[in-house]
Amino acid sequence: MSQVAGLFERLADKFYPPAATGLNIVYQFELLDGGNYFIAINEGACTVSEGEHENPSIVLTMESETLASVMAGSLGSVQAFMFGKVAVKGDLLLAKRLSEIFSA
Repeated sequence: MSQVAGLFERLADKFYPPAATGLNIVYQFELLDGGNYFIAINEGACTVSEGEHENPSIVLTMESETLASVMAGSLGSVQAFMFGKVAVKGDLLLAKRLSEIFSA
């Protein structure tokens, strides 16, 4: 398993279903140095897949190191956005909900 795939596996392990109740959304991750992955959330269930989703709700573009730092807690998601380490296309509120949906 690649290092990037491992990041998404760990992210899926942090999925908190109660925070996703009633949601039907897709987070697309474009990793500048590690490919594309998406996370589909539907009614409290989470599926992680490699590749591009045809109709994502939000697209987050970053380096894999940024994703790893946010997941480790050494870089806040808002801080990463404010410092230009993450580009967001779509609903910013969905980006903010990531920390609720994927809690440690």
